Amino acid sequence: MKENSKLPEGKFYYSISEVSDYFGVTHATLRHWEASFDIISPRKTSRGDRLYSANDIEDIRLIHHLLKEQKYTIKGAQEYLKTSRRSLTNRLSALNTLRAVRNELEKLKKSL
Repeated sequence: MKENSKLPEGKFYYSISEVSDYFGVTHATLRHWEASFDIISPRKTSRGDRLYSANDIEDIRLIHHLLKEQKYTIKGAQEYLKTSRRSLTNRLSALNTLRAVRNELEKLKKSL
């Protein structure tokens, strides 16, 4: 993910542009992940625009972690999600918490 990108807060749904910017991937990549992983199912408008919920974004975060950070293949990530989704979700949540704590500590360090 891009370090400085942030999703707007207080929204129920996010556009494909907002989500692709947040994760640093193309729109086509998100559409490919949607086709490859049944856990991603964004809502679609009558015009066919995708609207991603917070749950969709968490699922994309898991997939992004497996594919981009852990370097799994699509097939490998699919198999991993079938067998280990709960433990991966817990580890990813802990990792995100630790990153947030690190960022706060870095801010405090700079203010000293």
